[in-house]
Amino acid sequence: MKKIVLFDIDYTLFDTDLFKESDLTKHTLYEEVVGVLVEIATYATLGIFSEGNIELQRNKLLKTDILKNFNEEDIHIFLEKTTPIPQVIEKYKDHQIFLVDDRSSILEKVKKHSPAVFTVFIDREKRIWKGDEPTDYQADAVIKNLNKLVDLVKE
Repeated sequence: MKKIVLFDIDYTLFDTDLFKESDLTKHTLYEEVVGVLVEIATYATLGIFSEGNIELQRNKLLKTDILKNFNEEDIHIFLEKTTPIPQVIEKYKDHQIFLVDDRSSILEKVKKHSPAVFTVFIDREKRIWKGDEPTDYQADAVIKNLNKLVDLVKE
């Protein structure tokens, strides 16, 4: 079965705290991101499932030079991403889907919609998103950085 890994952008690939501290001028990835993307791309399709200002989010991918790692048809950026969950999951129904996000509420909603999705919570900062209501949901995997993701997807 084909595999796809859908990544959130902020706090997953992109160092959003540094971006905010620099008055939105420093476009920086976390240290391991490029190597992990290159490695995972050898056995899975890479995709984006993120939310926010669409132009700003795309600009983050462009200015960090990782846009080239994603096919245009696998980039899904929405102003709000809970509503389009069914359409994005349906698009990849013939894939094993891995979803990597730093918001447990998003992972939980995806899992409720499609239990087969392998959810990965990236816990970089021990932050709770404003509006991200605490739940008892436990992702299929919890990682501190993306290096562990390589083995999870490869298995």
